[in-house]
Amino acid sequence: MASLNFNAANVAPETAMEAVPAGWYKVIIMESEMKPTSAGTGSYLQVGLKILEGPFVGKKFIDRMNLNNPNPVAVQIAQGRLSAYCHATGVIQCADSMQLHNIPIQVKVNVKTDPTGQYSPSNEIKSVKHISEAVDTQAPSLPGVPATGVTGATPSWAGQAAVPAPTVGFAPVPAVQQAMPAPALPVAPQPVPVQVPVAAPAVQAEVPLTTASAAAADQATPPWLK
Repeated sequence: MASLNFNAANVAPETAMEAVPAGWYKVIIMESEMKPTSAGTGSYLQVGLKILEGPFVGKKFIDRMNLNNPNPVAVQIAQGRLSAYCHATGVIQCADSMQLHNIPIQVKVNVKTDPTGQYSPSNEIKSVKHISEAVDTQAPSLPGVPATGVTGATPSWAGQAAVPAPTVGFAPVPAVQQAMPAPALPVAPQPVPVQVPVAAPAVQAEVPLTTASAAAADQATPPWLK
């Protein structure tokens, strides 16, 4: 048993720092401090950020920058991140981290999961920008949670006419081309009639009848014709 003189009404209850969906958020740096590394060979600047608007307003997450570290690559990355915070807040000459507090900025976060399942998903700062700077498209969200963030620049497809949806139905029947007339069959040439001149009947010359020939003709004439 321990004797306590504690009034819980004066202290906000502790809440778990649950991860928010990946995306862009308007935030402020609400606190900052230097902390030693677990190995004791350096120190890092830890900043606490709070979301200012949207469905996750008031949610918090932290960022750490290894400003003092035996690994030069880690120091270079940390200095680049701190420079991003300075440019986003407009505090180019930063003598104390408190100068970065309570100035609205934009940060892009993603969701980092523990492959062992020992720890809950957490957020990780990926980019820092000025409050008025356009941001890129939203990052994927947590499973089952819609992504959120700050509206960025107008995408390239905005303002273009919408493409009408295809009509469901039968495919159009192609137009039937007009049939070409069948070529005329060749006509066999008809034989040209050849007129053969007909010889005129020979005209016998009138021979004058003599008395003897007249008598002979008279005898040759049958009686019913006389």
